[in-house]
Amino acid sequence: MGTLHNGCFDKSEMTNQTRFSLNALPFVVALFLLIAVPRIEHFLFPVVKDFVVTGMVKEPHAVVINGYMHKVRDCNFVGVQVVTVNDGIEVDAPLIFLDTQNNNATRPKGTQGWGPWQVVVKAEAADAIKLTSTHRCHPFWATDTVLATVPLREH
Repeated sequence: MGTLHNGCFDKSEMTNQTRFSLNALPFVVALFLLIAVPRIEHFLFPVVKDFVVTGMVKEPHAVVINGYMHKVRDCNFVGVQVVTVNDGIEVDAPLIFLDTQNNNATRPKGTQGWGPWQVVVKAEAADAIKLTSTHRCHPFWATDTVLATVPLREH
């Protein structure tokens, strides 16, 4: 282990393992931050809160939903991903915005209605649909917010 000489740390007495560990520490911390911060951000600072489905119509090859939400951060909209959930298995499903011609419009902050949105899926073929929005809030990474999991079957 190194010692202090005249207020300075003497590295010449450190073992190679200690020296390597101290040199690697900034890289380990940076890697942890790169992995952890984006995952923690959507829990602590979601873009959308109170996403509520107020209406659902099951059609032969689609489910049409609508409702309201509260956008709490001023971030640019990237898209909404929909997956069907069946026995724990998630499969991507197409989403059609029936309420707008501009599918990538960024909404202002505040409470607002959304929909109708059409999810192309046979309602009897899935237990639920899960909606996740993606926004660009800063240049470092995209921010995902799980909006809702909507059950399609009555239990």
